[in-house]
Amino acid sequence: MSSDTASFAVQVMGALVAIIPLFITPVVMKTAGGLLNRFGGVVNNPNKGPFDRMRKGADGYRKNRQNLRDMRALNGAGQGGRGRAVRWNARRNAINSGRESEMKRANTEYIAGEAETNSAFRNAAAGGTGLQLADEGASQRSLANAINIQAKLEADEVSAAKAVIEHAELSGAERQILATTGSVSKNGVAYNSKTMQKAAIQEQLRTGSMGDIHALVESSGSSLREFSQTIAQGVASNGVASRNPALGGKTLDLIEQGKIGSKADLDVVIEGAISEGKFSADSLATMHDVARERVIDVARASTNPDHIAALRTAATTLLATPELVAKISGNKTAETQITSI
Repeated sequence: MSSDTASFAVQVMGALVAIIPLFITPVVMKTAGGLLNRFGGVVNNPNKGPFDRMRKGADGYRKNRQNLRDMRALNGAGQGGRGRAVRWNARRNAINSGRESEMKRANTEYIAGEAETNSAFRNAAAGGTGLQLADEGASQRSLANAINIQAKLEADEVSAAKAVIEHAELSGAERQILATTGSVSKNGVAYNSKTMQKAAIQEQLRTGSMGDIHALVESSGSSLREFSQTIAQGVASNGVASRNPALGGKTLDLIEQGKIGSKADLDVVIEGAISEGKFSADSLATMHDVARERVIDVARASTNPDHIAALRTAATTLLATPELVAKISGNKTAETQITSI
């Protein structure tokens, strides 16, 4: 090899030595970066890294101690100024939360009302624009949704009213006054909203006496006309009332339509049930004593002698049937009523 060739080779090797690191460096940096990232992830992972795991544990301990102090403050354990601040914050948060909840409820009620009564708004909500009507199915769904929302809101209000009535410990007599008049007072507190009245009506139809139920039915077409549907539903679901043949499906329809507005109206319904032969020996045996007495009184006052005769036939059959006699055995009121027909 000539000296010129050797010199050229040395120059080429020197150039390579200078250039090769430029290609290797990115690879080295990338590899090193990946290793550093993996190491950092292990160190900083709160579930794996020792430093963040310790920090997480410390934060948890502080939070736990703070919760304990706040709980004691809310339970009235003093803690000076800090305790007062905790209680003040709790009240402030409750007020803000309550206002936000009521705002959302008012917004929902307003929109549902608009969708039910405002056809233009309902059309737009269902996808219509201007003079272009929405799909009929979409419009019906919009209306149904509005009605369902309003029903749900009202049901929630009535449920809350029932809780208030229970908390007030209103007696059966007080609940009946609230149900029939819409207002009652106890311990200086007045209960007089329509929602409270509806709640009281529902409770009395569920737990009230047969006399209370009769009174509500007799007012369903007059002073309680706006609650006639509620009364009809309550009578239908009351197991004691349902054993009275006079309060069957036809009568429930009359109640819901507001066509029973007095004691005389209910007596006409009862007399009609007697004339239709609805009071059998079995029904006389299982009826509530107050309802049975009412039926007997109506039959005796009837101008049609066949009515009391029909009840006497049913009573005779009852007294001649051992299994029916067993149903009234021990019930002195029932025994006296039936034998006196």
